[in-house]
Amino acid sequence: MCRRSSTAPRLAGCLAVAGLAVLPALAIPAGEARTQSFKLQSEGMRLYKEGNYRAATEAFQQVVDIHLNSFLAYYYLGSSLIAERRYSDAIDPLMVALDLQPDYIQAHLALGTAYLKLGDSAEARAEFLRVLDVQPNYAAAHDGLGQLFESIGQDDIAEKQYRQALEINIAFADAYTHLGDLYLRKDRVDEAIDLFLKSISVKPDFSQGYIRLGSAFARLHLYDEAIAATRKSQSLTPNDPDPFVALARIYLELESHRRAEAQIQAALALDHDHPGAHLMLSDLKSAQEDFPAAEEALQSLYERGIEDAQMRRAVADALVEVRAEAGRYAALRRAVEAEPAETGHTIALARFLSGLGSHLRASQLLLQAAALLDGKATTGPAGGDRADPGGTQPVDSGSPGVPTSAAPAAEVRFEAAVELLAARHYADAVNLFYSFHLDASLDAFDDDLRAAARFNLGVARAALGLHDEAIAIFKEYLEKHPIDPQAYLYLGNAYLRSDRIEDARAAYLAFLEHSVGAPEAGLVRRLLKSLDERPGDSAAAGAQQGAGEPRAAGEAR
Repeated sequence: MCRRSSTAPRLAGCLAVAGLAVLPALAIPAGEARTQSFKLQSEGMRLYKEGNYRAATEAFQQVVDIHLNSFLAYYYLGSSLIAERRYSDAIDPLMVALDLQPDYIQAHLALGTAYLKLGDSAEARAEFLRVLDVQPNYAAAHDGLGQLFESIGQDDIAEKQYRQALEINIAFADAYTHLGDLYLRKDRVDEAIDLFLKSISVKPDFSQGYIRLGSAFARLHLYDEAIAATRKSQSLTPNDPDPFVALARIYLELESHRRAEAQIQAALALDHDHPGAHLMLSDLKSAQEDFPAAEEALQSLYERGIEDAQMRRAVADALVEVRAEAGRYAALRRAVEAEPAETGHTIALARFLSGLGSHLRASQLLLQAAALLDGKATTGPAGGDRADPGGTQPVDSGSPGVPTSAAPAAEVRFEAAVELLAARHYADAVNLFYSFHLDASLDAFDDDLRAAARFNLGVARAALGLHDEAIAIFKEYLEKHPIDPQAYLYLGNAYLRSDRIEDARAAYLAFLEHSVGAPEAGLVRRLLKSLDERPGDSAAAGAQQGAGEPRAAGEAR
């Protein structure tokens, strides 16, 4: 690899190392060469701005082949190669650009980014600091340092760097998204959403801001909002595979495998070696119980090579994980198919598949297990310990959970109903939760299971648009559980969709009073502000502000 020098004679040598074609002298007049170079460079910049990086690389390569020593051509060639994830190839053109224009800070930033992607944090840090030497308090350099410190696990320092970048330039969209990503990774979802919204407000055509906003909404199971934000990103950058991958993840969470597959294939058509698309394809195949295909999706990519150090580790970790899942799945299938049938094995397989996002399949297996348990005289919780021996937690892992004092078959049916909620099969979930009110076998146990079933019956009915029935259920539930914040949240949602604005406002205020650190708190505050500004607003405001969509399994009891 060439190192930067101020001596011009080493340019040709660097180009040879970089794999850039060094052609014989062109037999065209200098004036014509300059005209041709200008046209190619203008075309390359247009292609780069449109996101057509491969074509931009070819255009800038032709410019540098003309030997006019344009530092901008070398800079954009390096930047285009970075956009193509060809980080090693990008370094030498960027060094040449800096030989020609030593204080060109954009080239220093790009070079730092390339080093950072390659995992060379020392060289990356040196480049970002060189920017600050040339221009102190340059926001993008602090943003780059933030990414660097975050990549080596120093999140507190990274946050300070991102904050410093935003203090210098309040309209710096990238820094908002990078800080938001850090918060999202730490489950500070509401703060992340605020930052993503700010990135869009300062740069309305910022595709990455919409992608991140969609991911944050999906984290809260606000799927309508997540899909709308991600589709906006697609419309802004139709040649970028990232929005297609993000939308595929949302559809996979919704168990819409056909739509997820279509988005993945669209991403791969734009970039066959896109790591995120291969990771999503592997997740999809795992959810479809096709583990050989899940492994192949990652193995082929890994063998071709991934220059991005963090992404290479992510793919390697995913490859190890999918192999372990394949072994676990095979063992569970053998146990389930063995004679005599054991309900514990069926339950374990259901929980394993639930952890992979296959909630409908999990519900079917759990109902089979419940039917078997109904015919047996057993004591204690079904399936032994609630923790999956394979390390996969059941979907209902939050408070109050499935009460362990309930009859075994009832426990498993409750878990099946929760899986139906997660799969958005609301009508089936309503029927199953309602059956708990008719189950005489529960009379000998405490009423925790009935209460949880009652709550989730309200959730499922609200999801079906039966808002008056949902209101009645949540009000009845709150008579016995007056400090449950999630019940107030759902009650507010149901009131809002019934255009009972004042009742909705009171329920949301009660939610804020009883909730501490709830991820929905910021969304509810924004919704309340919207209601205060537009007191006559309709239920549509709920979806627009992000607090109105029932969250299925995420809040199921």
